[in-house]
Amino acid sequence: MRTPLISLLALVTSGAAFAASTFPAQVFGTVASSSIVSNSTNFVCTLEDGRVEFQRAAPTSARPNPPAVIGLPRFATYNAQTGDGYQGSSGMVVLNFTSATTGNLHIDYDYSASGSLLPSGESVPFRAYRESWSPSTSTGRILFNVVFEHCTLPVRILLRGPT
Repeated sequence: MRTPLISLLALVTSGAAFAASTFPAQVFGTVASSSIVSNSTNFVCTLEDGRVEFQRAAPTSARPNPPAVIGLPRFATYNAQTGDGYQGSSGMVVLNFTSATTGNLHIDYDYSASGSLLPSGESVPFRAYRESWSPSTSTGRILFNVVFEHCTLPVRILLRGPT
């Protein structure tokens, strides 16, 4: 299985000053399209290019792993040979953490369902979440994998703020 790179170049829009260990609460940007195929299952995981929004509150002692809200372009998984097993989303997703690095990605809009309700109630696991922010360079990274049933979509986000 190939591992693609999904990159986000963003501008920090909050005017607040950030401490060395504090990740910016809200950023906007774009994401490059990406697609992988699982050779063993013939399933495709794909993400289209487009606008991205990211928002996450700072951790507190009462809430050490606050949720993250991400506005993504369409992403999906499906069987490349038959078209079966289609699951897709467009718009807002919420990363609800069960630990510092894992949790469930809740899908607000199911692109594959006719007349999808908001929120759709669907979710898929994510894992290997990591984030870092460097105030001295105004750059940061967010990394995680969306774990669909038949393939895993790595997400790699690069953030850049004003210097």
